Amino acid sequence: MTDTVLPIRQLCFLEHTPIIEGSDEVAIPKWLFESWLDLFPPSTPMIITMKAIDTGMERYACVNGSGPDDAIYCPNWILESMGLGGEGEDYVNLLPYTGEIEAATKISIRLLEDAGDQDVRAAVEAYLDRFHVLEPATMMTVPVGFLEVPMYIERTEPAPLVRLGGEVVVEFLEEEVAEPEPDVESNSNSSASHTGEEGAMVGNTSKPLTLEEIRLKRLEYLTKPSSS
Repeated sequence: MTDTVLPIRQLCFLEHTPIIEGSDEVAIPKWLFESWLDLFPPSTPMIITMKAIDTGMERYACVNGSGPDDAIYCPNWILESMGLGGEGEDYVNLLPYTGEIEAATKISIRLLEDAGDQDVRAAVEAYLDRFHVLEPATMMTVPVGFLEVPMYIERTEPAPLVRLGGEVVVEFLEEEVAEPEPDVESNSNSSASHTGEEGAMVGNTSKPLTLEEIRLKRLEYLTKPSSS
């Protein structure tokens, strides 16, 4: 099937259409919607892949209707996840995704800000109810009471791409704090006695990532060109 290249715009540019930013639903041109409709069995979501022309980054989404012109309209978080949304018109390469998608059994999430005594689990589960598919390395901002809490989808099971809609375990990962640096003076004698290969390993113990390191890795992920 031939790829389709279209400009991609924010949902707020659609007139007379309810704006649901907290979802993975997009609108595509009517002619494209109708040409792809027969590819999907009745009562199943129309899942598509979008690949940004400028950044090469990809995202899955669910089509929920058509727009008034030859453009795709999507939530702003999708634009940001593909490194788009700056000045000028952005373009994406669209394809229908007709492969099998396994049902999610577990989603591991890392909250990047403290939500205090708010009911985070209820807020996150209600937020994800608007999504049809989910993949790791996804950054979202979830309304939790009066707060806007950024969260990072770290893992999805049993596959890198899963469909939502059934029972799923939502796991919240605890903040990982790096261990303190060893006392150089107290370890100087034992370090000096190590030589060769064993000595080269001293002080090279891996540490868990801090939240700042996670944030920087996410920025690196968003700006890294696709290998495909």
